[in-house]
Amino acid sequence: MKLYTIVFLFLLSIIFIVDYMQFKNKSNRTKIQKLLFYLPTIFYVFYFTAVKIVGPQLTDYRVNFYLMWINLSFFMVYIPRAVILLFEYLKTKAKAHSDALQRVRNLVLGAFVIVMLVSAFYTTRRLEVEKATIEFQHLPAGFESYKIVQLSDIHLGSRLYDKEFYANLVQLVNAQNADIIVFTGDMVNNFAEEMIGFDVVFKQLKAKDGKFAVLGNHDSGDYSEWKNKDDKAKNLQGIKDGLALFGFELLDNKHVIITKNGDRLALVGVGHFHKNKARDLADLARATAGLEADMFKILLSHNPDHWERGVEADSTIRLTLSGHTHAGQLGVDLFGKIYSPVGLIYNHYNGLYVRNNQQLYVSHGLGYIGLPIMLGVRPEINVITLKSSNL
Repeated sequence: MKLYTIVFLFLLSIIFIVDYMQFKNKSNRTKIQKLLFYLPTIFYVFYFTAVKIVGPQLTDYRVNFYLMWINLSFFMVYIPRAVILLFEYLKTKAKAHSDALQRVRNLVLGAFVIVMLVSAFYTTRRLEVEKATIEFQHLPAGFESYKIVQLSDIHLGSRLYDKEFYANLVQLVNAQNADIIVFTGDMVNNFAEEMIGFDVVFKQLKAKDGKFAVLGNHDSGDYSEWKNKDDKAKNLQGIKDGLALFGFELLDNKHVIITKNGDRLALVGVGHFHKNKARDLADLARATAGLEADMFKILLSHNPDHWERGVEADSTIRLTLSGHTHAGQLGVDLFGKIYSPVGLIYNHYNGLYVRNNQQLYVSHGLGYIGLPIMLGVRPEINVITLKSSNL
């Protein structure tokens, strides 16, 4: 929970710095004006403190949904306040152009509000199909043009009531005529109850050779303080049962053999990889046990960091499919590649990466967490077609 503490202190710092500077600049306000101005200050200090203290203990799966929208309201209040402060400072440095600066300030504030509203209410619902053709040496001939639909990071608890989104998802996925559908983790934010009722949706997803899934970090229930280990284990089992009800076979450190036109391919799945060994649930040795050394393998591993921290050591894993990063829910698409600040955290966060004879494909996924926005990225369905480079 160290990250929670850092975020908590960062948000409080924003509140106190911005409001202190506003107080200095507007010390001549009436008491009523000051009270109205500082009501948000009081609310957000209380809110973030309460979330820090009791948030991890909350067990109602709907709470996170509402908290995200309160988080958004915070930025809708404090970023404009910071912008106003900046322009008041600039105005003191350029007195002759104060009217022009005010007009620019108003344009900036208006643009910010529009961008945030579009990111929250439009972009998050605008599904896109991202297609990629990936070539391999020694691809089994039976899997030429084999089509994999990858879904990732759905985070059901973040989008509990948007039935139209899921109806569109089913329609788009089934239109791809997939050979297999794979899900690369984070079906929920934290609780198995988030899956209630969604079996009606996910049972409709169709693929010729089946649907397969792995678990992500949020599926493990690590973002709550459970009363005991049994409650946490029960929640995890509920998520596994939910995936089965959705029609997915869970590859939790195991593999399946897929046969096509007389050729075979191993689909391998592992638990969530973590660089901290105590929290690492990925057991690649166990997942590949019994497989022929030279068999063509595709790995499902939620965290793309796993690729360079263990997967590359097994040269027979030719393709790894991951999610996890969300591309930071913030990016700029230039010439087909998304550039995002999350690249400061993850070396591989979106799209295709190639090293030696191995390839990694990272989906930024369908859902969101923390803030109900996607800015510069859209919820995506990934359609991957396997091709032989020898043809």
